Amino acid sequence: MSVWHEPPGVDFSRALVDGLRARLAAEPPEAMARVTLLLPTRRMARRVGEEFARAGAAVLPRLALVSDLAPLVPHLKLPDALSPIALRLTLARLVDGLLAARPDLAPRAAALDLAGSLADLLREMVEEGVEPDALEALDPAGDPRHWQDSLGFLRLVTRSLRGALPGPEDVQAACLDELERLWDAAPPAGRVIVAGSTGSRAPTLRLMARVAALPGGAVVLPGLDTEMPDAAWDALDPSMQDHPQLRHRLALDAMGCPRAACGRWSDAPVAAPARNRLVSLALRPPPATHAWLTEGPALAPEIAGACAGLTLVEAPSPLAEAEAIALRLRQAAEDGVRAALISPDRTLSREVAACLDRWGIEPDDSAGRPLDLSPPGRLLLQAAQMRARPPESEPLVALLKHPLAHSSGGRGRHLGDLRRLEVGLLRGGPARPRPAELRRWAAESGRVDPDWAAWLSDLMVQLEHQSDRAMLAVHLDEHMALMAELAAGSALGAPFDRPAGALWDARAGEAALSLVERLISDAPAAGEVEMTAAGYARLLGTLMAAEDVRDPFGPHPGVMIWGALEARVQGADLVILGGLNDDVWPALPGADLWMSRRMRAACGLRAPERTIGLSAHDFQQAVAGAEVWLTRATRTADAATVPSRWLNRLCNLLEGVGPEGADALGGMRARGATALARAAALRRPGPAHRAA
Repeated sequence: MSVWHEPPGVDFSRALVDGLRARLAAEPPEAMARVTLLLPTRRMARRVGEEFARAGAAVLPRLALVSDLAPLVPHLKLPDALSPIALRLTLARLVDGLLAARPDLAPRAAALDLAGSLADLLREMVEEGVEPDALEALDPAGDPRHWQDSLGFLRLVTRSLRGALPGPEDVQAACLDELERLWDAAPPAGRVIVAGSTGSRAPTLRLMARVAALPGGAVVLPGLDTEMPDAAWDALDPSMQDHPQLRHRLALDAMGCPRAACGRWSDAPVAAPARNRLVSLALRPPPATHAWLTEGPALAPEIAGACAGLTLVEAPSPLAEAEAIALRLRQAAEDGVRAALISPDRTLSREVAACLDRWGIEPDDSAGRPLDLSPPGRLLLQAAQMRARPPESEPLVALLKHPLAHSSGGRGRHLGDLRRLEVGLLRGGPARPRPAELRRWAAESGRVDPDWAAWLSDLMVQLEHQSDRAMLAVHLDEHMALMAELAAGSALGAPFDRPAGALWDARAGEAALSLVERLISDAPAAGEVEMTAAGYARLLGTLMAAEDVRDPFGPHPGVMIWGALEARVQGADLVILGGLNDDVWPALPGADLWMSRRMRAACGLRAPERTIGLSAHDFQQAVAGAEVWLTRATRTADAATVPSRWLNRLCNLLEGVGPEGADALGGMRARGATALARAAALRRPGPAHRAA
């Protein structure tokens, strides 16, 4: 059994590469080519590649993902996985039939949303190895009627779809089965290493256990807490789903490896060992928090050092929080310090990016920007939401002012005519202008180009006469014809004409076009189920919100915005943990629309609180850096906020340890207050502004 770990406070990717190099130092260079590294994310794979390149030209190992094992079994004939869009549309057809028969369950307009949650449930069942027979064995007699109805529908769906709709999870299971067969017949000649995963999903844990048992296999766990006393570690059980170390405990048990036998993979120094001990005690599971009374005083001598690199920013508003973070990131960029904002709050991330834009700093955002917030995405949604009804003045002007509208040529003349139309007819005029009114006004006033007025009136007619209720394929055809007309504009015949203007340009346009093409390709899966124009717009918005667009060119190389997962396997000199409020970090688990908590537990599905435990582990990893900011807004626009449970625990522990802890916490808050004051000074007008 070969299981290793790296503690919190270590740049995991760098430590992984350094440890591997040290183990192969006595072997010939080509030995590295026989190593297979299985990593959790593509971003970590890129970072590992960068770390190998840091030492100069060398033979590289084979990099693959734990979620995509197909490259390891190229000979295996795999079924074509059904795309997520096709699966959702297929399930929507089934859910629509259910709602047609039982209209008391939900409105039929909810079919697509319910299909999305149903697809997630079916995916989880495949990952956790829950067979349809487990649903048949459930006894729903004591459950409310809506759960009984839901269970009956789930049984029908799983029976009818058994093996008929292979998804990525089925392909992954087939690959894992084939790998185990090959390894049983002949273990791989080179090393196989699974690194950076906590084994939170059943297929990944199965892979980790199999690799650890190989003669040349190894598993490297990220952020294993070795500061927990053995008694506290042994007390962890599956009921403590929100504890950051539970997944490691379960993974080590599954691999038959006690924590004491799990050694360090590298000799990389830990950034703040004293802070690791402090945070480990602060995050102790609730039944064991009495340990604060016995173990807390022993930490008193090192608390000042543990908190020296911590800054606590308690901002009065989300904007003040974003400004303070942006100012610190600007300072880091000027000083050449590698800095990262880590937060699951995408609104906060966008606000920080907007604040950084005033200094011309574009952060390297790992998540990119949701497609529905990109220029082509917004135009697609705006047009979709206006279909099948007479256009109103305000949204019509907003649509026509979009930078990608009328973008094939003559954009300046278009904006001039639009401005004259807005001032001359629409301002104070009809709320819903008619095409005939527009043409008459244009002819009588002579203030706009007649060709432009004819184009706009035709566009308004096209908007109004789009189908209000039709099959998905019809909605797509009509919407795309409308977008071509809107983007091309009236400048046909100009030297720089393009059929769709600039709508599909750049990465965002390419991503939008790819999504539309996939939707067109998968539309037959929806069958003859009809949807309203509003339902089509909701579907399009949902799909685009799930797509991210990232431009790898242009961002600042030393200023990053990461999600919590990236923080688990990467390192930075300055780490800012933003949005530390409950409901944000951690986000509370969403409700399962199809199965009750009791039904999920009886089937062997994942506990909803599992996501809180994963977030807690991400927090424990991130807070262990050399310099760390902990930031939150004490109020939103609506109400006071509640601090994150982990931040609350840390502060309560410091306040209860004694004067050393209170002084350390006071220093953290004082540094945060200074940062807020500096950011607030940016909003105060200077002498020149006051004189004006």
